Amino acid sequence: MRNVREVLAGFWGGFYNRSALLPAPTPIPAFQNGYVFFRDAQGRPLPEPVYPYITYEIALPAMSDFVILTANIYDRNANNPGFMGLVDDVLDQATERVPESGLMLDVGNRGMLVLRRSTPFIDYLDDPDQFISRGIIRYAVEGYLY
Repeated sequence: MRNVREVLAGFWGGFYNRSALLPAPTPIPAFQNGYVFFRDAQGRPLPEPVYPYITYEIALPAMSDFVILTANIYDRNANNPGFMGLVDDVLDQATERVPESGLMLDVGNRGMLVLRRSTPFIDYLDDPDQFISRGIIRYAVEGYLY
């Protein structure tokens, strides 16, 4: 399971904030569900999340079987409730990275995961009162030995 965690952490940690307001694309922090911790430079816990960030589930299917998992991208825009700019961009990145045919990821020990788009693949939720936008990515994970 350790390799599966590392592989999925690497996949979800590979998304970027490509805003024109930034001098260069910036990695978006990604956390396994239940392990979302925000800390300052000295390592002290922060009372509020730092946006944007991604959360994702981890589950290992039986070989030649699949599970449906969900990842979420959260962003906060205090000036424009319901604005989905960064969320849209990350959902576009997910669509680019997970083709219709699926994405194969080597997990070592002759194991492989295949990420496939689920239905619906992408969706949106937002909370205008809190100015928080959320994109949802649903995907299937298949496990194989080779």
